Amino acid sequence: MDAQPALTCEFLLLRHFCASIVLIIDIITLAVDRVKTGDIILLKNQGGNYRPAKVFQKMTEVDGKKDGYSNVTLDAKDIFTGDTLKVEKESSKEVNVPDVERSSYRLERIEDNRLVLSSSSETITLPMPSGHLGNTIQEKFTPDANLLVTVLSVKGFSEQGVGGVQVQ
Repeated sequence: MDAQPALTCEFLLLRHFCASIVLIIDIITLAVDRVKTGDIILLKNQGGNYRPAKVFQKMTEVDGKKDGYSNVTLDAKDIFTGDTLKVEKESSKEVNVPDVERSSYRLERIEDNRLVLSSSSETITLPMPSGHLGNTIQEKFTPDANLLVTVLSVKGFSEQGVGGVQVQ
C-alpha cells in the first residue's frame, strides 16, 4: 500500500483542444432561467466571439411586461482569460452550453516555466499559469509534494496553453 503524501493540493488548470478550424460541436442549449451559478456557458466577449464562461452571479428581474417573461442577467468569468462577461436576456431565450471535459493529473515537475503533468495514461505539458495560481504552484511544489491538477478542456477552441486558472 502506498504511503499517503505529506501534501496534497488540487489546482484547476484550463486547457482547450487544438483545432485547425474553430468549430464548436457537442453543445446543448439551455433556457436562460435554468442556468445556475457555477454552470459553464458560451457568452460573447467584447470582440463578438463566443467564449466559455463560468457563471458566478444570476439575477432575475420581473418588470411586469404583458408577455409574462422576466429578464435574467448572467455575470460570468471567461474560464481561459478571466475576463468578466455579462449578458441580459429574456428568461425564455436560450444559451449554449459547451462540452467540457475534466481530467486529473499529477504534477511531476516544473521545467522551463512549464508544468509536466501525468496520469495513468498520458503525460502532458502546459505553460505555468500567471498570477496567483502560478505563484501558489511554485510555492507548494517540492519533489516530495503530491500535487493533483484538474485540467479543463473545451472542444472547439484552438488557443494554446493555459489562459486562465482557478484554484479548486
